[in-house]
Amino acid sequence: AREVVAEARKGFDPARFSAASIGKCPLCGGAVVPTRSGKGWHCANQRSVKDGDGWKEAGSCAFRIGYVAGKLLTEKQARSLLSGGTAVVKGMRKRAGGTFDAKCVLDPDGRVSFVREKRRSGNNRNSGRKG
Repeated sequence: AREVVAEARKGFDPARFSAASIGKCPLCGGAVVPTRSGKGWHCANQRSVKDGDGWKEAGSCAFRIGYVAGKLLTEKQARSLLSGGTAVVKGMRKRAGGTFDAKCVLDPDGRVSFVREKRRSGNNRNSGRKG
């Protein structure tokens, strides 16, 4: 077993696992860092511990951001959401099939939601008609 551990340490690259923060966690204020899989980001205060056959969250914060409607956010989009801005996400999947584009915002509870655009009143058929 010691040989296996020694061999694993030889191939370990700490730079690969360095966690560069992309913003502040909206729930606890901690640093938001990339996940191990590289498919999203989570709060640095989040910790997972082995629980029997699976894993459970044992940290103080459970904030995660990554996929929205089947579409992985880019780092630029995630940074924008974490800084209180909006991000236009294109190619999200509808439940009934097909895709759509939407402007997204991060809620105070840490969830990504869609921003509804107000419709222009000039598109109304009956606008301007007297009758």
